[in-house]
Amino acid sequence: MKDQLIVLGNRLLKNIDRVAVAVFLVLVIVMGSLYMKEGGYVLPELELGSSPPFREKVPDEDGHYERLKRNFFDLQTDISRDQDLRRLAAISMFDAQSIKGATEQAREIENDYRRAERAFQTQDYGSALSLIESILRRNASHRRTLELRDQVLAATRGETGS
Repeated sequence: MKDQLIVLGNRLLKNIDRVAVAVFLVLVIVMGSLYMKEGGYVLPELELGSSPPFREKVPDEDGHYERLKRNFFDLQTDISRDQDLRRLAAISMFDAQSIKGATEQAREIENDYRRAERAFQTQDYGSALSLIESILRRNASHRRTLELRDQVLAATRGETGS
């Protein structure tokens, strides 16, 4: 038996070019049949119903559920109109310069936010508002900055109304 295997192995080695061609043809036939089978495949139509109700509450960073729920249902269907998605689309995860720029911009925004917060705490509302406007020019949907702006505006109205 062992001798017969050796003889068969030697014959295969002598005719390796023919064996390779035969294996190649078998693979081409298999791939062709798979391609033809996939070419006739049609995706089934999906029914798009209403949004599913929330089953579990997932809080945002500050533990607010309602804001998250409102954002879930009020999303833009056209992503070119959504500011957050456009900003994300502008960042290419394959471009190190783009990632570095976005990281630096986020760091600068955070530093400016801290300075604006300190200015608000020291009742320097003018510089707080100018820093807030600077942040909102770079990121119009920065949530904490929008909240701080509302606080500063409320405080300035309270001062001028007195």
